[in-house]
Amino acid sequence: MMNFLSRSYSVLHAGAMIGLIALFLNYYTGVNLRTNKHMIGDVKHIKTHELTLDKSKVDRALIELNMRYDLRGAFDWSTHMIFIYVTANYITNRHERSEVIIFDKIINNKSEAYQPSINIFAKYFLYDFGRSLRNRDISLKFFYELVPIGGFIKQYQLSHNKFTMPKQYTQSS
Repeated sequence: MMNFLSRSYSVLHAGAMIGLIALFLNYYTGVNLRTNKHMIGDVKHIKTHELTLDKSKVDRALIELNMRYDLRGAFDWSTHMIFIYVTANYITNRHERSEVIIFDKIINNKSEAYQPSINIFAKYFLYDFGRSLRNRDISLKFFYELVPIGGFIKQYQLSHNKFTMPKQYTQSS
């Protein structure tokens, strides 16, 4: 005869298994339905408008970017939103890897998921506390993350471009 504990264990175990199977099916069917081939995007450096040593003695750069993307193919029945961002990656003497987000945007619907080529300023300054941005090779990487209604967030890289910072501190008006 089954007591209360053995019955509750059976119900809990069955519920957990159903939940895990649903999570597995949601994750892997979404991977097969969605392909990265239809998503296009690119980001390029146009100009460094400002490379200064600010009052707290850190390097600060303001960068103009050329950005384009078409992520309309990523929206389907399970997409809640898309998060896009651009990172600036560089190597310094003190740090083997420095990665700074300089632009981000949340896309909530399919109409916002298309942007033809446009020149924009980076949303955030590129800061370096080691004062080593001058004459540094910077790598720009453009990512997007799919946030589903349920399941795991998936990250994809769209493009990768490089440029070199100016040799001297500059400030343009």
